[in-house]
Amino acid sequence: MRQDRVFLSAALDKISKQRYSFGFFIIVIAIFSFLLASCGGPKYKFKEIVWEPIDVEHLPSKEDYPTANAIYLLDEGEFAVKEHFIFTHHVIIAILNEAGLRYADIEIPFDEFNGIYNIKGRTILKDGTVMELDTATIHEKSYFPEFILFADSKAKVFSMPGVEVGAVIEYTYAVVHNSPYAPSWTVQRKEPVLLSRITVDVPEFLRYNYMIAARKEVKIEKDIFHPALRTKAVFTAKNVPPVKPELFMPPYPEITSKIYFSLAALTTIFGTSPIEGDSWEILGKNYHRISNEKVKGDKTISAKVKKVEEQCKGDMEIIQSLYDFVQNKIRYVAIEIERGRFLPHEPKDALLNRYGDCKDKAFLLIVMLREAGIEAIPILTRTASSGTVIKNFVSGQQFNHMVVGVPAEHFTEREGFKITVIEGDKDYTISDDYVLLDPTSQSTPCGAIPWYLEDTKALLIQEDGGTLITIPPSDPRHNRRVRECEVKIEDDGTIRCSVTCTRTGQEANMGRAMLQLLGENEKKEWLQRRLLQICHGAILKDFSLSGLFELSEPLILTYEFYIPNYAQIRNNAISLNPSILRNKMVDVFTRETREHTVAFDYPMTLIDIYKIQLPEGSKLETKLEPFTRTATFGHFTFTYFEDGTHLVLNKQLSIKDTRISLDDYNYMRGFFQEILVAENMVLNLSR
Repeated sequence: MRQDRVFLSAALDKISKQRYSFGFFIIVIAIFSFLLASCGGPKYKFKEIVWEPIDVEHLPSKEDYPTANAIYLLDEGEFAVKEHFIFTHHVIIAILNEAGLRYADIEIPFDEFNGIYNIKGRTILKDGTVMELDTATIHEKSYFPEFILFADSKAKVFSMPGVEVGAVIEYTYAVVHNSPYAPSWTVQRKEPVLLSRITVDVPEFLRYNYMIAARKEVKIEKDIFHPALRTKAVFTAKNVPPVKPELFMPPYPEITSKIYFSLAALTTIFGTSPIEGDSWEILGKNYHRISNEKVKGDKTISAKVKKVEEQCKGDMEIIQSLYDFVQNKIRYVAIEIERGRFLPHEPKDALLNRYGDCKDKAFLLIVMLREAGIEAIPILTRTASSGTVIKNFVSGQQFNHMVVGVPAEHFTEREGFKITVIEGDKDYTISDDYVLLDPTSQSTPCGAIPWYLEDTKALLIQEDGGTLITIPPSDPRHNRRVRECEVKIEDDGTIRCSVTCTRTGQEANMGRAMLQLLGENEKKEWLQRRLLQICHGAILKDFSLSGLFELSEPLILTYEFYIPNYAQIRNNAISLNPSILRNKMVDVFTRETREHTVAFDYPMTLIDIYKIQLPEGSKLETKLEPFTRTATFGHFTFTYFEDGTHLVLNKQLSIKDTRISLDDYNYMRGFFQEILVAENMVLNLSR
């Protein structure tokens, strides 16, 4: 259990008892569908939202919430299973400042599996004037107009009229789903919420699981009623504080308070995700069965694979070649599994169109590998930025990404393979005897795992069932950033620095993922901004980059900059802080208090080497003492040497744990306070 998350239900409670079989429910829905079709299509009955009077003169003010941009006066939802599956959302927001005006622009996504209806809205101005939303201004936008396979990914977009600081906006809409899968509900948002309420209103023969994941300061009340063979569950929270942002905090979806719902029965009649069930094993088995029926190769795929086989020697070269092809030649369309659903398009379509989302790319690679006689399986994952998978809450809706598993035996040609499997060396990530391949990531080498999947849970999809595994973290020794900075001090105190920054492992993969998207001028602007963040007053002169697309090579950034008047010169004395490229962690983790668990993307080793050219005739007056500090989560060393012309300082910080609880923060703070001594060191030279 995480320090900043409390699970209020240790076991999954049942919203209702399953008094009738789910097969009966399918029969009922089938009859409804037939009758609706016979009558010329569905006629929806939406919940009527009555606009209540709002007293704008007695609303909470900026003085009441000095750090807020807006306040959710009401955030209310209802998911009802009757003739149809309808989710109704009703929101009232008070705008406190200019930044809060962004809440007046609303975007509601939908696709072929649901539709948005019954949008209504109004703005109440400070003088009490009411302006109704003109429904003629509501329009649709396509998220991916150039990609025909994803033409159904759209959004209803509208802006509330006349919104100004001090105004209140109120709007409601209905989402009609074609399945009875209840959406999760976010109780806690980035602004204060005075009243949050979600209602699930379903027939009593439907059985749902729910889990409340809430922070300590959020109290959620639960009421369950059973009117006339139905179950009505109401969850309410009042005066919910916002989640405060903090550097090196866990991802927002992980630390905000939510309520998760899962239908504890399987159905495929609705044409939606089949991956639901009472256990991970059943969920995986169902997904394997249905995905295998849908996903097959064709003669185009066979021809492509045959050509690759003719050019390669052995399985390892074939895997590498097919991985490179799908990684680099099939464009990625960024649709998460949750919105793009769980089944891919036909692999032949992804090959023909040369684009796809993560599951399209994964299944294309799977089919191509199988065509070459190499076993490959899909693995459902959840990216670290989306929070953790809850182990005891079985639901396919927890996953938002897909990768490919290949038996580790095919990697025996790789040097060090036996070390990888037996001793746990993380050059190649092994999980249950599978090597994980992510063709979505253009910055990750074949056989490695991108940083956003480290230390996360995943579901191996196999014929005999699913297995929930943990993708292990990498070794901090392999995720290295080494900055070598040569420093020259000029007579006026200006320093000129030449830096070579070499990144390997996840440090290189993450750097590539960002820099590959930037043009030359954008790269220079990024580096200048980065310099100013860690080195006040730095002026960038030149830079170069290598290894950006050569994934087996280190990522190397070289650059030159200068800082006017950095060194203090008085008479025959020179003083300067040699930690020119400051480590942000030292400043963050020496603060007295902290709100959230400390979270790193991956284990790492950060090395800074400063080679300072001593001015002619100068002498080092500062007494330096090398030291080493070791903590449960990391290690730090400081060493130096002087040869008469240069002073070389070497600082190495290693972080091996990616999560450090609030209970351990004071211990961590003490560790970094000792590092702060080295970071704030001042060198004194005499001439």
